[in-house]
Amino acid sequence: EWLQHLRENDLRLPSHAQELVPGHYARPDFMYDAQTALVFIDGPHHDSARAQERDARVREELDLAGYTIISFTYDRADWPAIFRRYAFVFGEG
Repeated sequence: EWLQHLRENDLRLPSHAQELVPGHYARPDFMYDAQTALVFIDGPHHDSARAQERDARVREELDLAGYTIISFTYDRADWPAIFRRYAFVFGEG
């Protein structure tokens, strides 16, 4: 659904999917190399307190390493605002 949304709205496609971040124990859903951005699509399994703590710890480490961290939830209603906020990654459409 997320990739389909990009295509339908003429937004920039990621450079990689499901690859480990070098030097980190993290596998974002998508990577944008030119923008040094990592995209995480959080499904319902990320709703538990334990998962949220782990996600926050890993993402903070990646942020400190210089990556732009972009998180989407399974609630599509939030997606348009996130795409606009990170237009420098996704483009204007």
